[in-house]
Amino acid sequence: MKRLKTCNYALLATTLPVLASSVILEASHGNPVFHLPFNFWACLHIIAATIMSGLVIWHLKLNWGKVMEWKRKFSVQASKASKVLSILIAATSLTGLISIPQWLLHGHSTTGGVHGKIGFLFIIIAISHTFRHRKWFKKSGRRKEKMCNT
Repeated sequence: MKRLKTCNYALLATTLPVLASSVILEASHGNPVFHLPFNFWACLHIIAATIMSGLVIWHLKLNWGKVMEWKRKFSVQASKASKVLSILIAATSLTGLISIPQWLLHGHSTTGGVHGKIGFLFIIIAISHTFRHRKWFKKSGRRKEKMCNT
């Protein structure tokens, strides 16, 4: 339970820089923002999104067990939202990986644009998923209080 708590709070912490850098990259059109160059925001986004993708894999592993069991659990146990999130994170990660060398060589690309739209959809649904599971965070906090009071 402690690992899931750590993972979930780390996911919450990475959501803000990923979302903020996404919006900045989309809105700035390559111009500096807050006196920081576009490349700073792009690198921040790549680093934060890579960490977030790793945390999503860890989150799935903690919830669904061994990777070999994911296909069965995906088809049998997963809610529609979890299925959509799993597909979106895979598509976002794939288009992100394709976009990085294109961005390094030529700047913004069509793949990068598609990546941004899929990623934004992922973030919105992930926030909704987190909101639906807010009771877990409240229970998690109460467990800690109980442990401190005993």
